[in-house]
Amino acid sequence: MRAGFAGACINGSDYMAVTTKFELKLGPATREAFGKALVDLGRENPNVVALDADLSKSTYTAGFAKEFPDRFFECGIAEANMVAIGSGLAASGKIPFASSLASMGSRFARKRSGFIADRGYPCHNPS
Repeated sequence: MRAGFAGACINGSDYMAVTTKFELKLGPATREAFGKALVDLGRENPNVVALDADLSKSTYTAGFAKEFPDRFFECGIAEANMVAIGSGLAASGKIPFASSLASMGSRFARKRSGFIADRGYPCHNPS
């Protein structure tokens, strides 16, 4: 028996089944919802652009790329450069959404996006 589970132990087992009267429903994954919302934003505003670091299937920006190929920028595995490109797009009046996996986002890219946001340009960085 593990510490802290004294009341939850049945027949010496560390685990017990928990039942509830509520039905738990899972919604879409966060990245899937992001991809769908990005497409919706692209439909509403022609200044919305998307940048991706060779992960469009994982970040779900592939839908945006398919619907708006002229507003999608594949930057390869260079997240800091992707943020720099997004910064230039923001300076030119676009609304960039740069996406990558959290583990791939470098500290340098975050600092660069903060530098741009401090100057009043739109910068969408979820972290």
